[in-house]
Amino acid sequence: MSLQSWKEEFYSPEVGTQEYKETVLTERDVVLHSLRKWIGLLPYNLESHGVIHEVIHGCDIVMEENDDEEYVEINDSSCSLCFTYSKPFNGCKLCPLSKVRDDLPCHIDRENDPAPYYNGDEGVAINPEIMISWLVYLM
Repeated sequence: MSLQSWKEEFYSPEVGTQEYKETVLTERDVVLHSLRKWIGLLPYNLESHGVIHEVIHGCDIVMEENDDEEYVEINDSSCSLCFTYSKPFNGCKLCPLSKVRDDLPCHIDRENDPAPYYNGDEGVAINPEIMISWLVYLM
């Protein structure tokens, strides 16, 4: 198992590729693509592919242990919701996740409700369960 096998199961097609543009067409498709990636970040899914979820230089990444040549960044560049709905001058206003969170972006806490994206201490990998619960709610 490898990063490639993890990507095939949880992050295919890659955001922004032609295949993505041709197959991820509806809001449901976009949410499902995002949900699959976040489910892939659960510890047992990472372990089953022999990859780790680390924070390196302030960036969450998925990579094979001791191989920093190939990795997937866990941020807006790998987010199907951001790719599809975040537009210049609109920010996150069109994103379905933002809409159900009282128009708050996923990296902003709500009162008594941690942000789905930034929900850990500095230098600690994101807890995927919070984002998963929000994405399931969107379904």
